[in-house]
Amino acid sequence: MMRVRSLAMAAAAIGLTAAPTVALAASYYVLKVDRTVLSMTDLQSPRLTGAIAQIFEVVILRTPTKVPGVPAGKTAEYQIVQTNFDCARDKLQQQYSAAYDAGGVFQSSDLKVRPWSAIKPDSREAMLKALGCSGAKPQGGVPLGDVRVGKVMADYRAGRYDRYIH
Repeated sequence: MMRVRSLAMAAAAIGLTAAPTVALAASYYVLKVDRTVLSMTDLQSPRLTGAIAQIFEVVILRTPTKVPGVPAGKTAEYQIVQTNFDCARDKLQQQYSAAYDAGGVFQSSDLKVRPWSAIKPDSREAMLKALGCSGAKPQGGVPLGDVRVGKVMADYRAGRYDRYIH
């Protein structure tokens, strides 16, 4: 079974056309849990170049969802999203996302680079910016350690993360 060190390396190695459904040997934190999504990131994923931090995030959808670009009759179960953070200006910019089904089969990608936007205080994005820009572990994040995306998805859908919903 292939092991990867970080989501960033996995995304680069697979060109975002195959999902890292294998065990991810990394330090994952759940950043956000609500009734629609569970968001997690690898503490090893940030890359800082000058004042710009780049982070990959896994967003697991509570129920299969139709997202733009997914073929007719198909749904996305989770997405891998790359976001850049401007550490000096307190802004973020989504670079791209890729959608996958539960089996890790690539469904679609969104390569549209979004405009820079402000980061809301106390948001998931603020936690990601702090991690990327200063290496700060997410406050209030739930450590997962080594995970399988499929297992986290099954646990989330079974309600095992509901205690973390604010």
